[in-house]
Amino acid sequence: MNLSQNEAFYIVSVMKHDLTSDANIDRHEETKVWLSSLNIPYKVVKGFYKGTSELSFLMVANDKTERVARALARDYEQDCYLYSNSDRSTSLVFSDGNGVNLGTFQRVTSSQGLDSYTVDLESGQVWTVKDNT
Repeated sequence: MNLSQNEAFYIVSVMKHDLTSDANIDRHEETKVWLSSLNIPYKVVKGFYKGTSELSFLMVANDKTERVARALARDYEQDCYLYSNSDRSTSLVFSDGNGVNLGTFQRVTSSQGLDSYTVDLESGQVWTVKDNT
């Protein structure tokens, strides 16, 4: 899956830190099969937050993937998922539908010193959200 610079997207994970590695991999693989059965293109990325990491799914945003992101967050008991619009303004969307703006999703040259970032596993590119203030 290739993401153009002006495409909005969702990033959602089905992994939970209180589960075993095997349980998390099972959830992730099950979700890959489900997304494929729905003909939803996705890219697997790896998200990092304060020293922990988890595999996540990046999907181009449209009506169908919005419903899928909400369903995955609900069904896999996620607190939130990430939404980045076409200008890369990025928010966390919570299970109640409310969101909080985080800043701008941007490519960076290194993850050094970052608390949270996303790695594209295909290209090795590192992305983070930078506060706009």
